[in-house]
Amino acid sequence: MRNSRTHRVTPKITVKRKGIEYFVEADCTAHEGEDAVMYYPDGDGYPGSPPEIEVDGCTVLELEFKVRDQPDCPFGWEYRERTDFAAWADDIDRLVLAELRGGAYDDELFQNIEGDDYGI
Repeated sequence: MRNSRTHRVTPKITVKRKGIEYFVEADCTAHEGEDAVMYYPDGDGYPGSPPEIEVDGCTVLELEFKVRDQPDCPFGWEYRERTDFAAWADDIDRLVLAELRGGAYDDELFQNIEGDDYGI
């Protein structure tokens, strides 16, 4: 990896996949971006680099899904905490981890890092 500073972070975000919303705590390594340098004394320059985030793991804390024709659910949505889906928790974590590693949630992960500004 490049020579930027790195931080271990655990942002919490919502991941949406196939009609299910997963409230996730992601285990990430965030790399600060590097500033561009127009000219060094020898005439060379450096274009800089953007901040990056690597998702190392995740834990699905809760999920929400639409329920069809459920009379006991007047709003049509059900909420489940991790203890409610303990038998499938590891499989759900792996499914969401693959989604996070795809990069579509990088901006949201950066925005939910507390105490650091990564310029996103």
